[in-house]
Amino acid sequence: MWRMAGKVKPGQGGGDLQGDALGRFWRRRPVLALPVALPIALLTAPVAAESPGPVAARGAVRLGLAGPRTGFSVTLIGDEAELAWEGGGPPLRWPALSTRLLGVFPLAGREVAAFVFTPPQAAGPQAEAPRTLELLLIAGAAGEGMGAGILGLELWHWEGEDGAWLASTLDAAGAGVELRLVRYAHPAASGPNAVTYWTDHLFWREGAPLIDRPPRPPPPASWPARLAAARARLIAALTPPPTHLTKDLLAASGLLAPARLFAENGG
Repeated sequence: MWRMAGKVKPGQGGGDLQGDALGRFWRRRPVLALPVALPIALLTAPVAAESPGPVAARGAVRLGLAGPRTGFSVTLIGDEAELAWEGGGPPLRWPALSTRLLGVFPLAGREVAAFVFTPPQAAGPQAEAPRTLELLLIAGAAGEGMGAGILGLELWHWEGEDGAWLASTLDAAGAGVELRLVRYAHPAASGPNAVTYWTDHLFWREGAPLIDRPPRPPPPASWPARLAAARARLIAALTPPPTHLTKDLLAASGLLAPARLFAENGG
């Protein structure tokens, strides 16, 4: 019926009126085409990217052995933090619900920036829900001519559901020869007032993540030993230092589940 009406020509008897009426009907009502065109437009419309949030941190760091500092700013975009460099260059990204600049520290003739961040919680039956979980990310020059990258990832502050906790401080020792990560910990089974402490000594390496060189090996199955094991698992993933710390890499580190990491039967 619709196809025949479209072929009716003027001067063909009763077809005149029907053809002209139908033609006027469709010409005057283009809105009838919208129910067909609108879904197509919706399907083909580009999805808007998430807008960056407010600037979470600003600073400047000396990436090379000489020359001026390079400014940077960190914004939260969705559940990631993005560090953008003034003047361009690949940004650094890591999973974060919040982040703050802890400080800029001298190291091996250069400078590194340290950020404390709250990671998105892992999902699944073995996921933990600690009272507090903050991680430490260290960013800086990966090596001469290599640009900036993520040099280290550490547990910074944790409070477990059973009352166990770990806290940390960071400074640069020996005019930037090493970073000293001082740990204060309270294992739940050690008594209500028992606190132990130790120091991780982090050194810069060309084209590789920071490495801990303790004066002596930690006791087996101790908290320092378990954190050292987690750090060792990260070495391969951070070599060469990447610009993007993915959620999968973060989950594989074991740092999202400190209670399991520190458990007596943990690895």
